[in-house]
Formats: sequence, C-alpha cells, structure tokens
Amino acid sequence: PLGCLNDTTLNLKVLPKIATSLAPLDSCFGLFVRLNNTSTVNQGGLATSATITQTSWNFSDGSGLTPGSGSVPFPATNNGRTKGNYFSPEHTFSTTGSFTLQYSMLTSDGCSYSATKQLNIFPKPNIDFNWANVCRDGTSSTQFTAVEKTTPTPLALASYTWNFNVNNTLNVATSQNGIGNPLVNYSSDGTDIASLIVITTAQCRDTVQKKIYIVPKVPAITSTTAYNQDFNTTN
Repeated sequence: PLGCLNDTTLNLKVLPKIATSLAPLDSCFGLFVRLNNTSTVNQGGLATSATITQTSWNFSDGSGLTPGSGSVPFPATNNGRTKGNYFSPEHTFSTTGSFTLQYSMLTSDGCSYSATKQLNIFPKPNIDFNWANVCRDGTSSTQFTAVEKTTPTPLALASYTWNFNVNNTLNVATSQNGIGNPLVNYSSDGTDIASLIVITTAQCRDTVQKKIYIVPKVPAITSTTAYNQDFNTTN
C-alpha cells in the first residue's frame, strides 16, 4: 500500500530568562528599606540583547507598585512611603513583622518572571532616662537610670552609649558606654547635657538627650537661712 508523507519546518526562537536576585536587608520600623534588585537577563549564549523593561511589586503590607520603569513618583506613591526607581525601590513598611515581597519583571522579548523574598521589619526602641541625687556635697553621686518604654513589652537592649557632654562648669568623664545605669560624680555646680543611645538586639536604635542641673547641698532652709541658684546662663 502507498503511504502519505508530509513534513514542515518551523523556526523556533529560544528566548533568554531572568535570573532573579533580590537582597533586601532586615530593617527597623519607620526607615526606608532599599530593595536591592540585582536580577539580570541570562542570555545563555543566545544571540539576543534582551533587557528588563518593567518591574512591579507587592510589598505585602497593603501597598505595591504596578508595572513600570524609571523613577517612582514621589511623594505621590503609597502616601509617600515608596520612592526611588521601579527596579530597586525604597519602601517604608506600614507596620512591624515579617513580609513576603513579591516582584515581577518583564523583558524586552515579552517574557515575564516572578519571585518572592522574605523581609523582617523590627520595632524601634523608645528610650528614656531619669536621674537622682543632683545635690553635690564634694561630689554629687548622681545616679542615671535608662528606661525602655515600648508598650506592651519593653524591647531587649544590646548596648547603651552615654555621653555626658559636659559644659565648662562641670568636671566628669566624657562618656560611659555599655552601662544601663551609670553613676556620675559631678565635682562642681552647673548644667550638663546628657545623651543616651541604645541599640536593640535587632540593631534598631533610639536617642534621648536631656539637660541636667547640679546644685550644691545646703542645710535645711529656715526663716533665717536662704539659698539662691541661678541657672539662667548660656550653659
């Protein structure tokens, strides 16, 4: 019997794919996080010069970016929480927590690729300090106490950096680092500007600065004795 035979030839074009790569760093709440997109078109020896033409994002905090290229309109995008460029935007997340970033890219050949990446946003500390014993009898023995005020649970702190930026009227070491509750012995009366920087275990920081007044210790004030201290100076 006679058989029928037919064949045809098709030209097949193999297009390159995108090698996705995103290196976001865990960050602290309230800061812009740069999403460092280092994705490239993997040409794979193909005779093509394809490029990434558009990128879109889902930040998983109720906001994102529709496909685009070039600069992100700022502050019009996401109420001012996203800036930079579409390929590697900077974004401030709406809350703390763990977020699954979703990003998609389109090549000039019309191929689309998507990927995800996990990112953690940690809370910032809320530091304060108080002090006691500012009356000086020779020296003051002023006790400083750091207070972490984050609610409902105070954050664990990894380091404390105190700076007693002493005015000319005072004589005390310029810094005491790594101590939550330092004792400072002021040897003269006047004012000091004390500052405290704390860093959490997640490397988030906060700073507080206050003016401290050191006064001489005086006997009990009676109808026949008086005491006057003037702090209305430039110090």
